[in-house]
Amino acid sequence: MGRAIRPSAGCTSGELMGETEPSSLLARLDELHDRVTDILDRLADTTGSGRAGDDPSTDESGGTWSVTDVLAHIGRWDELSRSDLGAHLSGAPIPEQPKYRVLNAEWVGKDVELSLAEARTRYKAAYAGLRQLLVEAEPERWDGTVRDYVDTTIEHYKDHVRAPLEFEVAPGG
Repeated sequence: MGRAIRPSAGCTSGELMGETEPSSLLARLDELHDRVTDILDRLADTTGSGRAGDDPSTDESGGTWSVTDVLAHIGRWDELSRSDLGAHLSGAPIPEQPKYRVLNAEWVGKDVELSLAEARTRYKAAYAGLRQLLVEAEPERWDGTVRDYVDTTIEHYKDHVRAPLEFEVAPGG
């Protein structure tokens, strides 16, 4: 499978952190999503345009991502996660996907012209859709696959919150 989920030796990171109940995992996901939103909104307000070089996040090649780029990127991943989990929860196989880097490069090319407002709208709508799917899933449906997707999403949010936080608290920055 092109999109490898990262379970840890038979248990999810949520289980390692003591979060095993769907409500706890969903609360953690909400908390991190809100944190990412707050940080990116503050950065966008500070920089104005949300474009090129406004955010210290970097892509795999070391290029700088703007706030707009990060919002669009996370929105794309949340849309894909919702689609994959929707298939899984309906009993269908999760579709084979290209590797992360291939998808990221494809999406960056497609999203280059997005405005900050458009990227923000996608980001919010994608999360709302993913969250709604998770809320509607009965707790007994939260199997290893669902938990792994939630854990991977949590880790993805953490990845995109680290660099901006370091940027915000940097001396003279």
